[in-house]
Amino acid sequence: MNNDQEIKYIDVPLKVEELKEFIENKTKYSYFINYQTSELKDLVLLNYISNLELPAEIIMDNCSYDEKAGLLKAYMDTRNIVKIDSLALNVAKILLDYRGLDTTEIFNRPYFDQNESKQFINDHKELIQKWEHFLESTIIFAQSCVKELNELLKIKEDIEVINDSRYVGSNIVNLFSIPSFSELFFLVPLRTELKYFRPQFEERMFKGRSFYDYYFCQQNDVLNMFLAHIENDITRNDMNAAYKEAQAILMESNP
Repeated sequence: MNNDQEIKYIDVPLKVEELKEFIENKTKYSYFINYQTSELKDLVLLNYISNLELPAEIIMDNCSYDEKAGLLKAYMDTRNIVKIDSLALNVAKILLDYRGLDTTEIFNRPYFDQNESKQFINDHKELIQKWEHFLESTIIFAQSCVKELNELLKIKEDIEVINDSRYVGSNIVNLFSIPSFSELFFLVPLRTELKYFRPQFEERMFKGRSFYDYYFCQQNDVLNMFLAHIENDITRNDMNAAYKEAQAILMESNP
C-alpha cells in the first residue's frame, strides 16, 4: 500500500461509479475490502482483484474460521498473483508455525489464533508441505544461477527435476519480499529432499515475469548472504554467526 493514497472502504464487485473512478485514476485510493459484506468470496474475489490490479487489503474482522481458511487456501492454490500484503503475511506465519517456530510476537493481528493455525495446518497439511518443499528447494535455484556452481554441481543432471507447473500456487513468490521471512524460515534445518522445479525456475509463469524477478530482492536475506559468500565478501563462519544471532533474537522476543 502507498501511504500517499487515500483510503477507501469498499465491497466488491465495485459499483459502476467506483469502477469508473478507479479506471480514471488507479493511484488515488488504497482500497480496504470488508470480506463479510462483499459479494465475491475466495478464489472469485482474488481473481477479481488480480485482474483489475486493484491496490487492496482485505479486512477479516469477525469472520469465522471457515471464511478465513477458505480465503487463505484459495490464495495458496491460485495461479493468479494477488498483491495483498495481509494474505502473504498470514501464509508466512502458517509456514513458520508449521516449522515449529514461535511466531506469537512476530506478526501483528494475524487471521488465526494459535489453535486455528494448528487446525489450518492439519486441514491442509499436503498443501503446506508442498510450499515448504518448494521454498527449501529455492536453494537449488540460487545455486543454478551461479554459473561456476551450476557447472560444478551439474544441478539438472544430479538432482531430480519436477515438471509440474501446478505444484504450488503462484503467490509463493510474494513471500520473498517479506523482511526476515527467508532468514526465519531457514533457521530450521532442511526437512525435504531438494528438487529442481523446472517450470517455476525457467518459465515466465508469474504474471509474465520470471521467478528470478521475485526471488532476487533486497529482503531475501538468505539469498543475499549466499551471494556474498560466493563473492567472498563474507566467510562461512560469518554466515553461521548471522544465523545464530537471528535465532537468539527470535528466542528473546518469544520467551
